[in-house]
Amino acid sequence: MNILEQSNSEKKYWHKKFHGKIHEDILNLTNDIDWGFVHEDIIDYFEKYCIGYVWTNHLALIMLARSGYSRNSVNTVRGILGVLNVRFQSLFKELSIQTINHWNPDIHLYEYLNKKILPEHTENQRFDLLKSYNSSISSVLNWLNSKFDLCTQEIFKPFLLNRCNITHTISNQKKVLQLSQSHRKNETDAIIPHYPVIRGEAHFRWNKIHRLFTKFKELTAKVTPTTSLPLEFDYDEEQTRERLFFRIWDRPSFTIAHKDCYSRYSIDLAKNRRKTYSNENNEFFLEFVNVESLDGNKCIEGLWFEDLISESVLNQLPATGSKEQKERKKKFLLSWGYGDSDTDSIPMPFRTSVKGLLAQGDYICHAQNHTDCVLLKIETLYAAATFGLALVDLITTTGMRINEVLQISYTKDCIIVLNQPDNPNKLEKRYILRLIPKGRDQPEDYFIGKETLNNLFKVFGFLKEHYNNNHIPKVKYRATRRHLFPEEKPYFFQYNYKHFTDDSVTACMRFLLHGMVFKTPEGDNVVLKAHLLRHAFATHAVQVEKIPLDIVGSWLHQKNIEVTDYYSAPTPSQVAQRADAWLKYTATHINITEAVKRSPEELKLMYEEAKNKVGTLNKVIGGICTSHSFCPSKFQCVGCAAKVPESDKKNELLKMKEWAQKSGNDWRSMGLLPEVNRMNQVIRDCDKELHEIELMEAYKKDENYKPEVRIKPIK
Repeated sequence: MNILEQSNSEKKYWHKKFHGKIHEDILNLTNDIDWGFVHEDIIDYFEKYCIGYVWTNHLALIMLARSGYSRNSVNTVRGILGVLNVRFQSLFKELSIQTINHWNPDIHLYEYLNKKILPEHTENQRFDLLKSYNSSISSVLNWLNSKFDLCTQEIFKPFLLNRCNITHTISNQKKVLQLSQSHRKNETDAIIPHYPVIRGEAHFRWNKIHRLFTKFKELTAKVTPTTSLPLEFDYDEEQTRERLFFRIWDRPSFTIAHKDCYSRYSIDLAKNRRKTYSNENNEFFLEFVNVESLDGNKCIEGLWFEDLISESVLNQLPATGSKEQKERKKKFLLSWGYGDSDTDSIPMPFRTSVKGLLAQGDYICHAQNHTDCVLLKIETLYAAATFGLALVDLITTTGMRINEVLQISYTKDCIIVLNQPDNPNKLEKRYILRLIPKGRDQPEDYFIGKETLNNLFKVFGFLKEHYNNNHIPKVKYRATRRHLFPEEKPYFFQYNYKHFTDDSVTACMRFLLHGMVFKTPEGDNVVLKAHLLRHAFATHAVQVEKIPLDIVGSWLHQKNIEVTDYYSAPTPSQVAQRADAWLKYTATHINITEAVKRSPEELKLMYEEAKNKVGTLNKVIGGICTSHSFCPSKFQCVGCAAKVPESDKKNELLKMKEWAQKSGNDWRSMGLLPEVNRMNQVIRDCDKELHEIELMEAYKKDENYKPEVRIKPIK
């Protein structure tokens, strides 16, 4: 709905929220359009966090100016209000400032920027305050000068923040930016050589936890009221050559078996199955007992997340326990690079803000703390791994932002199947996600491969089982830019009827990839983040594949080419991409051949012309193309960053490699060394893509592996 078409009652939403809380002159502005441009999310945020301070009215003007005049996005306005409000709280308290009239930015901000006060704050925190402060003052002044007469401007003068005149003398903004960008590039440099390994390891780990979850369900289905627990079982992991040993417990059996760790009252409740041990509250869970190498002399991997369980650091657990326990947890997390050692805050890298996701539950957490057992609530861990795999695949093959990933829904408006002519008797299927990029308000096309869709199908299949329904429920969008998505939809990234936030899905990715060690040249641990993988995607495309900046910017759906230039700044890089399978009945199907037949003659000519220039409209060697723009490599597809290799097209790469080897020998015999070098590059590109396909074949084979489970007889 256009903001000007809102009903009168909707326009007064701010009035109900702010009546008696901000100055009447601001609240009763006669120009409703300015208030009408302030989104309800911003109003709710302001009411919750910014009311009751000496600067409240000043921030209210900033809120109006940035929303109605500067037309900043909801996230931008909320972020700037947050920076100003939180920093003012710290500064006013530290400086014992009681009124806004005593605030002098030329003195107080100068001291802050030069670390004379609040030295524990980072350079980025100082830089963000200066940037937000100055830009907000400019926005308010421009808004007042353009919208109001001099008399009205005088009314609002008491609510204007004092100008800051020290920017050019002390600001080291450039230095801060360079340090930040240098740090990001060092992190990118650390992970790019391992890109294929990251994707492959993510798949292998998902396969491992999928097997465990499947066996757990099969065995618990056989448990009857007369079954004696624990139920012990083991099976072999073919890929790692290990044997894993587990026990299945329920609450009463575990408490009774560990009676030294529980009170008499708890044991009595367990024996009589009352209260927390009643049939209604009871649950099955796993104990990870042991792991043995089948080779005898091999390093043991076990479960990659075992230390996260034994150290009790999943979700919000780092903030629980005694002071000594919290310190131990913080030390553990810092050793992996999670958090900042210079602050007192406790890092919570696996917090999801979604009920039950990466949460073991009170009983299991208590049992974990009072015994030496490694206990697993396997469904919540399997859920996180499944969501994490889908995220890793989406970002490393398309460079998507998290807020774009979280838009993916089980609707025909989102998922499109494009039927293209491959040969006269066959249509080639291409898959598109329709999502709204950052800074836009209309959906754009994201071409993806079959493997990516297969991983989304894993999420869909899990959600159907989780909800015990053939359909996944419609839920409210909770991530950033939620003002663009007011309608509830069956989003893929949801759990227990709650849509994910950025932090939720990042926690799932971190869980899946935990323990993969990457270090910067300075020796610092690199914590994998979605945005870091996006940087690596851009860097490889520009620096290795030499794809023009504007084309890469188009793939990443960026408006500003300077941002793409920063994302893709050089590091020693080698990125890999790939893909594979699903989708028949959920999507909109578009048959290009039929569409062209029904089109005017000019459209036929346009399509035929585009088919010779646009990669997504063509079949390419060794995979599928995701570049929906004029082909930057002129269809030299082997080695192109826009191509996602596919295992069923391996033979095409082998033939290309064989041709390049033969051609290279022919050119060498003729003394044409530049042509020999060109063929050598083709061979290297073929080898790189063949290696990716071999990794893909390996984790697909591992995915189909069904181990024999050995269990003790059920009584």
